[in-house]
Amino acid sequence: ALPESHNPDEVSTTVKAFMTAELPNELIELLEKIVLHGDEFSNNKNLQNLLILTAIKADSARVMDYIHRLDNFDGPDIAK
Repeated sequence: ALPESHNPDEVSTTVKAFMTAELPNELIELLEKIVLHGDEFSNNKNLQNLLILTAIKADSARVMDYIHRLDNFDGPDIAK
């Protein structure tokens, strides 16, 4: 399963597919498993940024929780 994957290309391809298919809620669930509950990509800045940005658009109630739980996102970049 993808959340246990150690292959960055698999993760990238899957994330792009979810974005292309415009499945933000499913993308949030996937990113939570990869970033919040996984080890391999838990400190990945791009995935953390994407999780926050996707939540801003699709489920704003989750944003503050992510900001408190994540520690490697780029706040100024997200603010743009």
